[in-house]
Amino acid sequence: MEVSSSELDVNEIRKVIKIIGVHVTFNHSLFYKLNFESIEKSLRGLLKGWSWRGLTLLGKIQVIKSFAIPKILYRVVLISNKKEFIKRINTLLYSFVWKGKDKVKRTAFINPIDKGGLNMPNIESMISAQRIICIKRYLSTDPASWNFFLDFYLKKVRENSCFIVILNTLNYR
Repeated sequence: MEVSSSELDVNEIRKVIKIIGVHVTFNHSLFYKLNFESIEKSLRGLLKGWSWRGLTLLGKIQVIKSFAIPKILYRVVLISNKKEFIKRINTLLYSFVWKGKDKVKRTAFINPIDKGGLNMPNIESMISAQRIICIKRYLSTDPASWNFFLDFYLKKVRENSCFIVILNTLNYR
């Protein structure tokens, strides 16, 4: 559902602004380029720097967990992303681990070590889990300033929002 800026009582953004590391702009292609293509470029440089070190598979997975995942999750959890972006990031990460084409099924590689896998992080499930945690925090009874801010801007579209319908169904707020 598209909501106009007048319904939310906010002005449209005509130029690029940066808020907590996320570029916000009215132009969707520029928004995607500034936020997602920069992540991909940064990851390519990071993984290239680690690729020549001769790490084991577990070492490469540790590099991904320690350095790559935080770069990905920071922006992707805050803003909506395209499936194509996640697919490209997965390809980048797995090509770093295998130095080319996958040699083991990704579903097997994600499994814990005791189940025959190598505990490789699953980007899609991590993003979903972070978003669910955010919804859980929103639904909690503890007062937080961002809850009031979100409530203020959602009140004008409350009847049309699927999220609010779900909240009302669950007897929250």
